[in-house]
This record gives sequence, structure tokens and C-alpha cells, in this order.
Amino acid sequence: MKTVASIYVGLDDYPYQKNIEYLHNLSNIGIKRIFISAHMPEVKDTFLEELIGLIDEANKLNMEIILDISKPSLEKIGIIGNIYSLRLDWGFSNDDIIELSNYPFLLELNASTITQSALEDLKSRGLDFNKLRVSHNFYPKPYTGLSYEAVLEKNKLFRSYGMHIMIYIPSSVGKRPPLYEGLPTIEEHRNLDLDSILADMTLLDVDEVCFGDAYASNEELEAAINFDLEIINIPIYIYDSICDTEKEILNKIHRNRADQSIYFIRSSHREINEITPFNTINRSKYSITIDNREFLRYQGEVAIMRMDLEKDHRVNVVGKALISDFLLQNMKPRQKFRFRIRGTINE
Repeated sequence: MKTVASIYVGLDDYPYQKNIEYLHNLSNIGIKRIFISAHMPEVKDTFLEELIGLIDEANKLNMEIILDISKPSLEKIGIIGNIYSLRLDWGFSNDDIIELSNYPFLLELNASTITQSALEDLKSRGLDFNKLRVSHNFYPKPYTGLSYEAVLEKNKLFRSYGMHIMIYIPSSVGKRPPLYEGLPTIEEHRNLDLDSILADMTLLDVDEVCFGDAYASNEELEAAINFDLEIINIPIYIYDSICDTEKEILNKIHRNRADQSIYFIRSSHREINEITPFNTINRSKYSITIDNREFLRYQGEVAIMRMDLEKDHRVNVVGKALISDFLLQNMKPRQKFRFRIRGTINE
């Protein structure tokens, strides 16, 4: 899965020289594709000059530019050369798409709004779909982002046409104006831990994630670059009095069983070191549990609750998972995962 970063041009929050420095930083850590919006109403008069300068610098670094544009903005500034793809945000007809397909760059359709009938029309008119890719919208205003189900349904459609798919995720460090409330495609991602957001990608069938916000931190960028679809990270809080054996168990790599339980994600770890009963309280949804010695040969088995369950004197509640309900309910059988401790819960 490729990682893309955003740079915003012509805004007070993003001085030109700082954008150039960020561009070089992105190149140094391995980011090779950049998203730039060319139709923000808040831009200054220096926008076009800064845009051309940034694209020229990116080309010197062998970086690719996704230029996001609306029909009115394209009519105003014209075709910009030396870009990887032109993202057609809004205002474009299928006739426009056919005409623009004659240029050497790719065309990036708005995945959140394009319809199957529009795709069928383009196909019937002989458009080479190798010239097309899609990316979803991002949503600056809270509670306007898409649902998991809407994104997944769209992505299944695009896969049937063999199209490359990109989705936007927020930064928790740099927030873009004017609202500074994150730029996710999926609403639930707006304030979710980055590891949880990335873990969701195992279920959403995307090829690229783009930090909609700027400036994303190096830590965030590197987490996305190094994300492994085979072993996902699950951020957790743990109770501060759990025993060393339980901590060791939580630090192991786990695997969701193939024969899944509807009640919890289940990792069939077994432990020979004794685990004494501790914090055998009611198991709420998202609770992480480890079976104690009273569960006999199941001692050491780890679970993440998919629903509320009653307390059991054989089951220690050791922490809480900070993941989406979407991942909790839909984690794939045999999916490997590891826990990442974010803090402690005081008893």
C-alpha cells in the first residue's frame, strides 16, 4: 500500500519556503507522490506562481503530483504540465473526461461521486481505463464523512473495472485550515488512532492512503509507509496492575482464529506460567481479556470483546482496544495482529 502526502499552496498557513522544505523532507523519508489542491477559495494571488514552483521542485526530486481541480478552476488556470494525474473533483462531464484523456497524465475520478452509469458510458465510448484512477473525497466538516459501508461498496465497483483506489486519512498533528478538524474520507477516522485507521485498510481494499492534512509528522508518515497488511497494530490501554506474564502475552504476535466466535476476536495462545485471577469484572465491548489458571488448559488465551459479556472468574480483563467497530466486527479470519500500548487504566 502506497503512502501519499498533501501540500497546500497559496495559503497563509503554508508559506512557500516551508512547503519546499516539507517536500524535501517527504522525499527523504520515501514519499514519492504528492497531492495538491488547485481549487481552494482561500488562496492568495501568488497561488499559481507557487504551484508551478512546487511542481518544478517535485519533478527535480522525481516525485509525482496529483493535482486536484474543479472545472471552473481548470478554466481559470489552464492545463498544468509535468503532473502524474489530474484529479477531477467536480463540474466535469463525460465529454470533458474524454477530451482530457488525450493529455499525457492520468485522470483521477472522484470516487465518492462517480456513478456506475457514468463509468459504463465512458467504457462504451472507448475510453482506455488504464488512463483512469479514482480517489475518494475528504471531508473538512465534522459528521459529513462517509461510512465504511459506502466506501467499501464503491471500492467493489471500482475493482470490477480494474481501477486503482486512493483514500484520505487525517493527521493528528497538522490540521488544514479553515476548520482544522481533520480531512478524512471516513467520518469515524476523524479522531481515531492512526494504527487503527491503517488496520481498517485490511478490509477496505485500497491501493493508497493519502494524508489529507498537512503537515503530517514524520512519525505518522513512517507508520503509514511501514504498515504491514499481514500484521496489523491494535492500540490499547492496559490496567496498570496486570502481571508480567500478561504483559509478555500482550507483546506477542497473535492471530485471529479461522473458526471465529461472534462474541470476541480470539487468539488461541496458551501459557504455561501461572496466571492468577485478577480484575475478573464484567467484560464490556472492546475489553481485552486473558484467561487465568481457573480456565485450565485455556490459560493465556487472549480475546477482544465484540459485545458486552458478563464477568467470569476465569477471565481477567487486562485492557481496552482503541479500534473501530468496523474492524472489531469484521477482522478477517487468520489475520495476525500485535498490541501497541498507548497508556494505562487506573483501577
